[in-house]
Amino acid sequence: MTTATSEALKLTDRINRIEPSATMAVVAEADKLRAQGIDVVDFGAGEPHFATPQHIKDAAIAAIQGNFTKYTAVPGTPELRDAIVHRHAVDFNSDYRREEVIASTGGKHALFNAIQVLVDHGDEVILPVPYWVSFKDIVRYAGGENVKRWKKNRAMIHREVCKKGFDKKLNSFVQSYGSKQLDASCLLISSVGFLPPDDPRMIGTVEAIEKRLMRDGLVERYDTKKTKDGLSGGEGAFLACSFWMVTSLWLMGRKADAKAMFERLLALQNDMGLLSEEYDPVGKRLVGNFPQALSHIALLHSAFAMSGLWKPEPSVKTKGL
Repeated sequence: MTTATSEALKLTDRINRIEPSATMAVVAEADKLRAQGIDVVDFGAGEPHFATPQHIKDAAIAAIQGNFTKYTAVPGTPELRDAIVHRHAVDFNSDYRREEVIASTGGKHALFNAIQVLVDHGDEVILPVPYWVSFKDIVRYAGGENVKRWKKNRAMIHREVCKKGFDKKLNSFVQSYGSKQLDASCLLISSVGFLPPDDPRMIGTVEAIEKRLMRDGLVERYDTKKTKDGLSGGEGAFLACSFWMVTSLWLMGRKADAKAMFERLLALQNDMGLLSEEYDPVGKRLVGNFPQALSHIALLHSAFAMSGLWKPEPSVKTKGL
C-alpha cells in the first residue's frame, strides 16, 4: 500500500515540453458561452454535436453480439484491414496490401506512433500548415524541434517578395513578380502576418484595390479582362475577397468603412443566412458555388477581427524590409 507524501511529483522533461491544449481552451470557452445560454456548436475537440448514426451503432452492437470483444492483433483484425484497403482503393485508387495497413483509434494516434518511431532527440521536423495543434507537442515529446534553417529561408523569401512583388508605380503588391495586375488575395498580406496593417505598402495595396478592383462597393478577385485564368467571360464580385477588404480596413483603423461594408455584405445573405461564392451587383443575386464555405470563413474572420477576438501576429521581423 502506498501513502501520499508532501513532496511534489517530479515530471519528466519530455512532459514539460508540452504546452496547454489550445483545443481544450476552445472547448472551455464554448462551455462558458453555453453556460450563458448561448447556443454553441463546438467543433473544437472534433466531436460534432449530433447523435452517432444508427448504422454505426447497429454495427457496434452486432460486433459485440458476434463476440468481437477480445484483444486483437496489434495492426487490427484481418477483416478491418481488408476493409481499409478496399475503401482506400475506391477513394484514392491506391493498391495497398493488408500487410501495409495498421489500424489505430484515429489519425492523431497513428501520427503520434509514427513520430515516436521516426523522430529522435534533436531531429528537425517540418510541419506543413494547416496541422492539428497537438502536432507540435507530439514532436517536442519525441525530442524533435522545428527546422531552424527554414527561419532563415523564410526571411530571405520575405525580402524577395517585398522587393519583387511590390510595384512602386502602382504603390501596391501585385499578382506575380513583374506583373502590373492587382489581385485581391494581396488583402491577406496583413492577416497572415506578412506585414503589419499600418505598413505603407499595405495601405497602398488596399487603396489600389479599392480604386481598381471594387465594383458597386464589392471586391473582384482580379481584372478578368487582363488576367489569363483559363475562363471565358467575367464573373461576379468575390464575397470572400470583400470580407478580406473588411478585415484589412478594420486593422488599418478605418473602422467606419469596415463596419459599413460588413453590414452590406451581411445583407446579401439569403433567408437561411447563407452566402454564395460571388454576387452579381447588376442582377442583384448570389451567383457561383452555393453555399460557399470560403465566404462564411471570411465572414467569421472579419467578425473576430472587429470584435477584438483576433488580431494578426507578425510571422517575421519586418523592420527595414
